[in-house]
Amino acid sequence: MLIGQAVNVLAPARLGDLVRATLAGIGRTTYVLGTLMVEISLDLLMLAALVILMLTQVTLPAWWRGSGEALLLTAGGALGAVALLVLARRWIAGRLDRMRARWQQPFLQRLLAGVAQALHALDILGGPALLAALGCSVVIWVTYTSVNYVLLGAVVERPTVLAALFLLAVLQLGVAVPSSPGRIGVYHYLCIQALAVFGIGDAKSLSYALVLHLISVVLPMVLGGLLAWQLGVSLYPSADEMES
Repeated sequence: MLIGQAVNVLAPARLGDLVRATLAGIGRTTYVLGTLMVEISLDLLMLAALVILMLTQVTLPAWWRGSGEALLLTAGGALGAVALLVLARRWIAGRLDRMRARWQQPFLQRLLAGVAQALHALDILGGPALLAALGCSVVIWVTYTSVNYVLLGAVVERPTVLAALFLLAVLQLGVAVPSSPGRIGVYHYLCIQALAVFGIGDAKSLSYALVLHLISVVLPMVLGGLLAWQLGVSLYPSADEMES
């Protein structure tokens, strides 16, 4: 996970998700990619709930309110599509089995098998394990908020939970779009704009942004790099692998 996060921070198009699925070593890579779809769906659900809370509890600037409303529309469509996929996954799996029996080409066999594995990963969303997954998601997002709140207490006299939640929502929305390597500049700008809503000046908010960036971006990136080195992971094939 940490190696994948490091690649996501440094490279565009979320290539780290593919790296993470390849390195997991649990079943087929497509199955792990399916679990990532589950993870993204749960995060999207948590983010949508957080945005609804912000829209109802905080007087927000127009630039953020528009982004929040657009996020709700997008999240509703995406979660609806995932829900339909979960409900129809067994029917789709049956169709895939019939296609595999009819088409014997090796490439098509591998492709259909990979799609079936990705669908199999969605089983958690259709069973009792969903409650456990939702509970874990809540714990994760509460932990994110707690980090923001504790760090706010170091730069302002009276930190608020709403400020910590709003900052979390802004950063989650902002970093979802590929930006500069290491999210340098963009991350700090988002922090300053978010904290300005609660009357926190530029100097304090910049100090906050620098420390939070070290904790949430630089530290995982460094740990991912160290783990990649320790495990001998290379993102590029060696000369021997290319010859073979």
